[in-house]
Amino acid sequence: MGESALSLTSHYCLNSGSIWLSVDIEEQISGIVEQISNAERKTWLWDEEIDLDNVEFREFEPVEAGRVAAVDGSSGIAEPFAGLYLGVVRAGYVLYSGKREKKEISPLEIFQIGFHNSKEIYAEKYSEIFGEKPPEMSETEPKYMVQRIRTLEEYKYAFKALRDLGEGDILLIDGALRGDRHTPDIAIKMLSEMAQDKGVSVVGISKNSGLLSSGMPLIPMMDYEAEKKGLGRWYARISGRISGGKEEIYVVRYDKLGESAFRTDIISLESAKTVFGKISGYCQDIAYLGYPYPLADVHNEVIIRSGTVEDISLKFWFETVKKGLNVVENFHRKLDRGV
Repeated sequence: MGESALSLTSHYCLNSGSIWLSVDIEEQISGIVEQISNAERKTWLWDEEIDLDNVEFREFEPVEAGRVAAVDGSSGIAEPFAGLYLGVVRAGYVLYSGKREKKEISPLEIFQIGFHNSKEIYAEKYSEIFGEKPPEMSETEPKYMVQRIRTLEEYKYAFKALRDLGEGDILLIDGALRGDRHTPDIAIKMLSEMAQDKGVSVVGISKNSGLLSSGMPLIPMMDYEAEKKGLGRWYARISGRISGGKEEIYVVRYDKLGESAFRTDIISLESAKTVFGKISGYCQDIAYLGYPYPLADVHNEVIIRSGTVEDISLKFWFETVKKGLNVVENFHRKLDRGV
């Protein structure tokens, strides 16, 4: 395909019966932007509508930070041959008291997974962590199930990290505490109960929030409103607890010079203002200004990069050749390499 096929003035032909319509890419994009700009300003979180016109922005100051543990996980899926999947998972935590005191990161866990065994693998991991059988699942798609298994591993290390923390300390979780269907209900319930028994605050911070208002990302819109008000370091509550032990959800800017604000979920016996002040003390690293450095640190420790997944695929292929199995390489991957 020539260069013109990739330009913004190219045309796509849409077959509607015997009629072909040519629609310019710029026209399509303009139409979507027009829909968003004219949309009614509504924002929903679960079944609760967020009234953005009455959101209250409050400023806060850093306070002396205690101990903080940060938990994260990563996953990937290798497909050395068409239809043969290898799940790859890693999780862990780091512990900080001003500086890093400890890290515990799992080795890469590699396992064959498919429609035939994904439920069994998940159930075994679930029972190991929570001591009971998981709820019945209809979903068995391997790539989705690998993500669910990674979430279980993250909670295993969250429980481990909690042992190192005490009253007034903070357990940081990467992402929303209840942000997707990967998180079992029992996980957040157990974590909440254990943390509150020890006086530990549980805080989930989302790097990329999917919250939208009128089709546009909510967090940057709120950040812009706060900037117009002349605010520097601030928080705004957007959803309250449904019952005891459930999280409250805020949007928080941890440093006035940072790049952005973040969705922040919190379960704590302390005031949100105090917890955010403590976290803010860990948001001063110049490389990640405005984002808690312990979360950046553990992310860099656990991340599974695409090159690692590709190496695993190739090593698996070489092992099959050594065993005389002589299975042809995944042709889709060959096309993706542009060969």
